[in-house]
Amino acid sequence: MAGNHDLQLDKHYCITHPGKHGKVRDPDDHEKSVELMKGSLAAEDGVPYLDEGTYSFDLRNGARFTLYASPYTPAFSDWAFAYGENEDRFNPPPGGPSGITLLGRNPIPDGVDIVMTHGPPKGVWDRCAQGSLGCEKLARAIKRVKPIVPCFGHIQGGHGLEIMEWRSAAAKKGSDKTTRSPLEVEYSGVGKIESVSWLGKRGEQTLVVNAAIETEIGKPPNAPWLVTLDLPRSN
Repeated sequence: MAGNHDLQLDKHYCITHPGKHGKVRDPDDHEKSVELMKGSLAAEDGVPYLDEGTYSFDLRNGARFTLYASPYTPAFSDWAFAYGENEDRFNPPPGGPSGITLLGRNPIPDGVDIVMTHGPPKGVWDRCAQGSLGCEKLARAIKRVKPIVPCFGHIQGGHGLEIMEWRSAAAKKGSDKTTRSPLEVEYSGVGKIESVSWLGKRGEQTLVVNAAIETEIGKPPNAPWLVTLDLPRSN
């Protein structure tokens, strides 16, 4: 999946920003880049490139999961795959705050297991030197869908993961608020995989993961996360 710095993979950006950031120089850049990500070499290596949309995967052990992917983030410094402050890519009509345009092309569907976006929802592992930069519309979609795992990057200083317990589940314990708690993980050291098994209850708990590898100064010391999920069997 792409992100805001993958200029050549955003066709609209290539058309509207020739020469921007010194990277989009050739009108054929987009087609060449897409061929690199989706062509025969990628297929031979078993690397699927995900455009914005919803996908289903059947694993060799018989498990199945659905995944929503989106490379889009709120507009910032005129990079690629951007949407405006008053645009919502993630929720279907009707509804939403007044003054927000629901784009409705590929909203996050109810029942999806994993939501993988380039950027974070508002208020969750989204803090950096400029403040809290997550997306309020994405946060509203995550609250609506309550996926098993929403994962993202983009905000390098927010690397981490935690459990969110949704209001309905918290109410059973005498609280009317969504609760959040850091998750204790097995940490194997810088440059090695951080692993965690997640057996949360669907609709009651969500494991939120910021998987950014780089830091805000461009160094890549953060280890990747390896998350083991309890998934249903395919029919």
